[in-house]
Amino acid sequence: MFGATKALKEQLATTTSELHAQQALWQSLQHCMIVAEWSTDGTLVSANSNFSQLMGYAETELRGMAHSRLCAPQYAQGSAYQQVWQQLRLGQACSARIQHLTKSGTNLWLDTSFAPVKGGNGAVSRIVQIASDVTASVEAAAQTESLVEAINRSMAVIEFDMNGNILNANDNFLKVVGYSLGRAQGVPSQQVVFG
Repeated sequence: MFGATKALKEQLATTTSELHAQQALWQSLQHCMIVAEWSTDGTLVSANSNFSQLMGYAETELRGMAHSRLCAPQYAQGSAYQQVWQQLRLGQACSARIQHLTKSGTNLWLDTSFAPVKGGNGAVSRIVQIASDVTASVEAAAQTESLVEAINRSMAVIEFDMNGNILNANDNFLKVVGYSLGRAQGVPSQQVVFG
């Protein structure tokens, strides 16, 4: 009898230690990441302060709000959005870059991982969202793309391999030299005849 009690105490100590480790891990994630918990119908159950501050809402305003209401309408009304939530309800984790709108209407981009959490009966009981704000990098990429498009519209642009052979060229260059892209590709730069 005393042996069984000792074994139970050891098992309890091990379980308690594992629980504390899991709680410490969860607290670390809550501190450094954007975290929200959703019901399976997409209603917010809870959110950490990082999420509420980023979205511009008080935590009490967010509770009970539909996830779709926090997303850009063109995304929330699309089939990709519906597929994400269908996957989650089936217990499949997924990741996505999602355009959100803050309370003030500002665009916000989150790289998000959604993880379904199953209850004791094996059914999905809630969805955990862990995200990071990538708005600055998305906006920088869009600015770079706009700059490249402006350069392509206004200048002759040629891409060469390491040996000086043409890999690609824009329409402005092709018009100046009178080549098609197929004819220009592979030609050494010094052999290009203009006009």
